[in-house]
Amino acid sequence: MNRYGLPLVAVLLSSILAACVTTTTGPFTDKISKEKAVVSYVKLGYAYLENGHIVKAKKRAERALELDPENPGAHTVMALIWLQEGELELTREHFEEAIDNGPNEAKPNHYYAEFLMSQNKHEQAIEYLKRVSLMLEYPDRPKVLQDLGECYYKTDQKELALASFKKSQKLDSSQAVPHYYSAELSFDKGEYGYAQRSFDALRKLIAMGRGTHTADSVYLGIRLARHFNDKKTEKAYVKLLYRNYRDTPQFQAFMNTYQPFLR
Repeated sequence: MNRYGLPLVAVLLSSILAACVTTTTGPFTDKISKEKAVVSYVKLGYAYLENGHIVKAKKRAERALELDPENPGAHTVMALIWLQEGELELTREHFEEAIDNGPNEAKPNHYYAEFLMSQNKHEQAIEYLKRVSLMLEYPDRPKVLQDLGECYYKTDQKELALASFKKSQKLDSSQAVPHYYSAELSFDKGEYGYAQRSFDALRKLIAMGRGTHTADSVYLGIRLARHFNDKKTEKAYVKLLYRNYRDTPQFQAFMNTYQPFLR
């Protein structure tokens, strides 16, 4: 989902043009003007990229790197561009360059971690996500904690996964993924009350169109309903599982475990 709208692109374009025509009179003001231009080019690069204007984004990122070859933001934009173009080695190189030059910059660490996750390198991603999770002012921190929870989950560190998902829930209750995993992991621990509350939050988001059920979530709904002896809800989820997910391991597990009545 785009974070920037087209009007912002126009605003940024105006800003960068202003930066480029700034008149300077000495080395100090030249430096200030160049730094402002680099910031503007990077912001504009992000804006173009997130609106799908890859060529324009690349031009701005390249211009920023001409002015400042070590700029972490410009390298991050270039990494994201190469990722979209399927050039994974160039993606990795630019992310690593960004982090080398800005180890405490949130975006390069977060986006590189997500890149590593996409390559099933969850153990490596944890290092970068842990770093960003401590940056309390980073606006995407709830997503960082969600990603960290998923990495812990994938590497069978379930206690750490649950702790990360719970933190993500507290910071932003509008995301479906932390609610699901918190419900599942809490259920497995025998924390049925918390599991049910998390699952109820997930159901509300799905009802609002802000998430969708999966075979996992439907099967979890059945198990929760059975635990709390909620036969009406159990029956509804059994029908949903039968109707939409008959070819899944979750359906087979349900058949083997509960021998359901199906109508």
